[in-house]
Amino acid sequence: MKSDEHRSYPCTYKGCNGKELLPVLCPYCKKQFCLRHRHQSDHECEKLDTPKPRMAATQKLVKDIIGKLPSCR
Repeated sequence: MKSDEHRSYPCTYKGCNGKELLPVLCPYCKKQFCLRHRHQSDHECEKLDTPKPRMAATQKLVKDIIGKLPSCR
C-alpha cells in the first residue's frame, strides 16, 4: 500500500455511512462499527443482554431507599 493510501473501516450499522481509520469491533457480535455505534446499545447488538425482571425490581428498591434518605448539605 502506498504511503498516501489509507484503509477505512465502514460501519455495519443499518443506514450509517460512517468510517473509521482503525477497526472498531464489537467484542460481542464481532461486527465493525463507527465510534458513534460502537456500544452494544447504540447498534442494537444481537448479543445485548436485556435486564432481568429481578434486577429491575432491585434497582427500583434501591432508588426508593435512596429517595427516603435525608439529603446531605
